[in-house]
Amino acid sequence: MSTRLAMRFIFLTFLLVLLAGQSAFASYTFTSDGIIIARDDGSGFSYDYAPSVIVDGTTTKIWWCGRGLNGGDSIFYSSKVGSGSFSTPQIVLSPTAAWETTHTCDPSVIKGNWTVGSSGYTYAMYYGAAAEVNVGITSTKIGVAFSNDGVTWTKYAGNPILTNPDSNYDYGVGMMSAYSTGGSNVTLAYYDHRKNSATIVRTSTDGVAFSNPYRLPFSGLDTTGDLAYSSTENKWYLTTKNQEADNIDGVERSDREMHVFRTNGSSLYNNDWSYIGHIGQSLTGYYKNHNPGWYRDVSGNLHEASGSRFIGFGAQTANWGTTDPNSWDLARVTMSGTPDSVSSPGSFQLSSPSNGSLALDPQNVTFNWQSSSNANNYILTVSESSSLSQYDSGISTPIVTSIHATSYRAIQTSFNTWNYGMVLEPDKTYYWTVKAVNSQGDVVASNGPYSFTTRKNLNWDFNGINHQKWFWQNGVTPTSVGAGRAIFDLTGTDNLISNGRTYGPISLDLSAKDKVIVRMKNKSSANTLRVHYALMDDSYCGDNNAGCYRYKDFKIVPSDTVYREYVLDMSGSTGWNTSGKRLALVKLNFNGTGVVELDNIMIAGSDFARTNIDDRVLRFGASASSHFDTANFPVSNIMDNHSGSMWVSAGHPGENYTESVVLDTGKSDKITKIIFTPRSDGLAVPKDFNVYVSDNQSSWGTAVVSVTNNPAGTTEQVFTLGTPKAGRYVKFEATKLRTDGSSTYFLQIPELHADRDITNLATVPNADFESEVVNWSKWASNGDPTILFTGTRNITGVAAVNGSQNYATVFDAVGTAGRLYRTISGLQAGATYKITVWAQASGRNAKLEVKNYGGADVSATTTSSTWVPISVNVTLGGANTSLEIHLYGEAGSAWSYANFDNLEIFKT
Repeated sequence: MSTRLAMRFIFLTFLLVLLAGQSAFASYTFTSDGIIIARDDGSGFSYDYAPSVIVDGTTTKIWWCGRGLNGGDSIFYSSKVGSGSFSTPQIVLSPTAAWETTHTCDPSVIKGNWTVGSSGYTYAMYYGAAAEVNVGITSTKIGVAFSNDGVTWTKYAGNPILTNPDSNYDYGVGMMSAYSTGGSNVTLAYYDHRKNSATIVRTSTDGVAFSNPYRLPFSGLDTTGDLAYSSTENKWYLTTKNQEADNIDGVERSDREMHVFRTNGSSLYNNDWSYIGHIGQSLTGYYKNHNPGWYRDVSGNLHEASGSRFIGFGAQTANWGTTDPNSWDLARVTMSGTPDSVSSPGSFQLSSPSNGSLALDPQNVTFNWQSSSNANNYILTVSESSSLSQYDSGISTPIVTSIHATSYRAIQTSFNTWNYGMVLEPDKTYYWTVKAVNSQGDVVASNGPYSFTTRKNLNWDFNGINHQKWFWQNGVTPTSVGAGRAIFDLTGTDNLISNGRTYGPISLDLSAKDKVIVRMKNKSSANTLRVHYALMDDSYCGDNNAGCYRYKDFKIVPSDTVYREYVLDMSGSTGWNTSGKRLALVKLNFNGTGVVELDNIMIAGSDFARTNIDDRVLRFGASASSHFDTANFPVSNIMDNHSGSMWVSAGHPGENYTESVVLDTGKSDKITKIIFTPRSDGLAVPKDFNVYVSDNQSSWGTAVVSVTNNPAGTTEQVFTLGTPKAGRYVKFEATKLRTDGSSTYFLQIPELHADRDITNLATVPNADFESEVVNWSKWASNGDPTILFTGTRNITGVAAVNGSQNYATVFDAVGTAGRLYRTISGLQAGATYKITVWAQASGRNAKLEVKNYGGADVSATTTSSTWVPISVNVTLGGANTSLEIHLYGEAGSAWSYANFDNLEIFKT
């Protein structure tokens, strides 16, 4: 192996080009010193980065990470005296244990005095290590080794000393920086992926057992580099590497530059870190500049020579994967100067989310605040505790981060969690505040802290950026994603859409989650939806492979024409509703071909909150006074359960025109509420309108809702009727219109719903067959109960009653008679009940019969080929508090069927 020592130098003095608001560090100067160690091991892909440097008297010692003999990472060492040349690099620590087989890297070396067993040591090296699992390094852990000469090392038998349990799908912990406070005492800063990529500090009195974690304000944009203390200034310094996600602005940003910070006081724990500046390609000439390490003394104090400080780092002239052995080496910059004397930051206030905000998306929260004069940077803290403590227990303070300028962006007064891969928990109340900092002081927002609460469930609605973590795999071709839905073609045999992957797991606490809710229009031939999933502690088996993951199958309606909400019950599946388990990824697998229109995906618990399906009337049809475009904006859009589609009336030159729609609910009910969903941009919302309810479409009577000067908002409007009104039809009639942003006036309605009075509705579990035929008994005249089943399959062109997923059917090749039956208890003796079931038939009768209620058997029959309600009324005789329901498919012709859905029992 040849070594080129300090062969390529770039002597370039660079005075930072300052961005707006950064004058407080104007007198700091950075100078590029070029390459200090370059190494070619003959492999065609040698590399060197993450130096730990000790200047001990006149000797400079460097330990760093490089390509080892086995092709994985190992730790190298070299030294020099005075201005001489560095010695030939040698490997001093390599993977040996099972947990470190492919990656032993990121050293941080200090001197002190440690006793391990019966042996004493003067050097301690903290390092990160991991075992590769198929592809990608995951679950990095921290170990320690001890030495008396810095060359021969003994690994601690109790390694790893710091880990993140159950982290097979994220980075883990690593990229540490050690500081000796004397004797065997150690302060250790390190990167923790699980804690929203936080920089964590812990202390130890023996070098191996560490205290509870404390969060430094570096995460998201900044990944832990190296920590050092200036004994001349009594201040702490920290270097970080830029880790901004490349997809934020479409330009590669990760590892392109490094950032430098300094505390205003002498304490590591005052949260007063002031941004000094950045080191990137414009200074060094290298495409990537990353994994920095200060030149320090044996304890971890800054090595300062005539006011200068020095930073070593990994320098690349090209992106990852270069085969040029000269392109990824160790370089150095020199930093000199002091900050300008300026006024402390000016007062400012928090803006949004406003205090007490509710139902925020835990994946996508944007924090905004006012600008503070003279601020170098801002520190945002988000915590479950109103004290905003940075001493961390679990993820109780999930975000503490610095917002500062970079080489490509001026300082911002906002921060978005989605952009930086940060996760908040659903159904939590958080407190937040912002501190403005410069080298002369800091000030906290005068009106904070504010609080907000995240919504109960994890939800992807495919609006805005809320689809970017879903991946299309194995034959799934997206044709339109965003604007409220994802439309894709299924073309393969293993069609997958996936969320969560290596270094980007969902990491959702499953202790109170047991449902996956999918809302879609399945126009494809798929009749089964398989939910694959992996837990954080499951073995990793590839991002693009579903075969080795856990799964559960659910039936779906093929060739469907409406949006349906499938509530997929994951209870009983390993990990769901289980304390301590976290979801790493989920994959939805469709077993057919064709088009799927996906509206919403949600992961929820037993408290899943949505409009009670018993409250909401069914919607069997709709008509309109006019149409602008029946192909693209038909009136059926008002009942397709998708707010991204709409009905559009004819256009008019002014507002004083009347347009209306009529909703057919299928049967008469007592209507209690009218629910109108406007356009998401608030356009074409009617100014004046009336709503009518009637059992016929010729006599509407008095309006149940009358609105004038209706606000043109985007929020769903709910109108509660003072007195419920019985009727089958709901008419929404606008008498004053608004424009859609053009000069033309329209009535445009995305969704129209109505709720009904269910005060006297008896509770009948699985009355809608969404849990298939649970709670029901079966009988068939030929003794074969398999002719009775939940029908989302086998009968071509038949779907469940609008608004539900499953229905019950009697169906076979020869027309055998069969029935489903059950006893309903808990009713009121002497009361009268109306029993209704929706039915349809082909080639045989569908019959509802009620027995054993204290009176003569009663029944109702239909031969309708479309869904219709059939009903009977009974009065419970004597002391009877129960009755029997029988759903018959009478004997019929070959391949005939009788279908039943949505049974209801109302006390009249």
